[in-house]
Amino acid sequence: MRTRSSRLLAVTLLFGAAGCFAAACGSSDASPSDEARGDASVDARGGGENDAAPGNDATTRDDAAADAAADGAGQGGDAGYDGGDGGWHSCVTGTVDLPRTPAYARIVLDGSRRMDGMATTSAGLVYVAGARDSDSQNRERPTIPDGSGDIAKAGQGPVAATGKKWLAARSALNSAWSVLRRNPPNRDLGIGFHVINGTTDIGDDQQDIPTAAVGDPQMNVLTARTAPVIPHNGTAQYPIGNVYPSGDLPLLAAINGQGRLLQTFDPASADLSPGGRRYLLLIVNGTPSDDNVSNPDASASVQALARLRAANPPVTTFVIGLGDPTANPADYDEVFLGHLAKAGGGTASAACNPDWAGEPSGHPCHFQVTPGNKSTSALTSDFVNALFAIQRRVVGCDFALPSSHPAIDPTRSNIVRESASGPATQIPHGPANGWTFDNDASPTLVRFYGNSCQSIEGDSAAKVRLVLGCKTDEIVIPVP
Repeated sequence: MRTRSSRLLAVTLLFGAAGCFAAACGSSDASPSDEARGDASVDARGGGENDAAPGNDATTRDDAAADAAADGAGQGGDAGYDGGDGGWHSCVTGTVDLPRTPAYARIVLDGSRRMDGMATTSAGLVYVAGARDSDSQNRERPTIPDGSGDIAKAGQGPVAATGKKWLAARSALNSAWSVLRRNPPNRDLGIGFHVINGTTDIGDDQQDIPTAAVGDPQMNVLTARTAPVIPHNGTAQYPIGNVYPSGDLPLLAAINGQGRLLQTFDPASADLSPGGRRYLLLIVNGTPSDDNVSNPDASASVQALARLRAANPPVTTFVIGLGDPTANPADYDEVFLGHLAKAGGGTASAACNPDWAGEPSGHPCHFQVTPGNKSTSALTSDFVNALFAIQRRVVGCDFALPSSHPAIDPTRSNIVRESASGPATQIPHGPANGWTFDNDASPTLVRFYGNSCQSIEGDSAAKVRLVLGCKTDEIVIPVP
């Protein structure tokens, strides 16, 4: 931990997904290990925007008890649930179908030289011993010695080294792309991608990888964007392959350029469902080269994210900080990072402190991933945990209430999931593997957690219903 009078500067990420990654939804909160979160806790329920997208009209019944009786339901549990208007408990007064909330996201990955194991020392910006690892997939990369010399892999001869941060980010993102593969594509989720600088730099105001529906074709393009492989015959495997970090970090330019592309994005142009939320996902390690962040709230980067959040339609930004809180502030400033996340609305927890500076008991506003002396595999695992935590906060487990629905009493509301492959199930209320409203006083969406999130998102044909009238957690589906 470091203490500074100014305590200002840092880093950023954003990522959304239409489905829970593997077992990522197996717990109600995003609470990775101490390694995964640095010295900070990650709360899947805190922060973020909760704007509801318009959806289908509600379905109600004027006399649910009479309907239930006519269908043989509500009579001491003698009749089973039939998946439609009949079979509800006699206390049910209406149901509301909950549509999935579409989402459009752009992921911005720091491709600057600090991701390659460089840091500021008395000798200037140099490659630091222990900050890089062997990159067996990138044998054609020029060998760049660092303080520890070239790294050799047993049985394979010398292999050029690449920064552990870049290796971890590349591997974690490729894992995400693998999980998101599907055919046909998911029209409720669009993902675009941009690498800041790097050896294949594309202007920060340009469409690097345009936003498109999540599915096999887009996942192939996303995987290729950071692909390190160039075959030994000299023919590039991908049009823009052999990517590794290089150059400075013009973060402000990336926020302005990619934020504008996201804010003005037309989902119809990519055959995506309308009415979705917009998310900027920034993965950054290092201090911006184009912004003065000595006073975070006055920095142009923080102000730019605040404007995006207040825009119409709004853009919510999440931040992943990939660096050590004990590092030279010229290389990594977690306080600036915290203020950046706070301004963007995608905070890691509701009770976060934007001035967090590495305190073990504190809660940063960004998602902290601390390299320390970890191996590349351990750092990759931490990075994956951060991605999963953010994924749970985006669209995968949020279902918007339609624009027209009956009055909702949060003390008399229940949720039923109908599956095409099995019986209907009632989901318990609460953040421990259950569901909650985003705001009991004026709900706009239903949010699922843990195992409930996993079961719903694992079934793309699942239908989710809000059942009104019965006391919360009272059984509304009679057992035969």
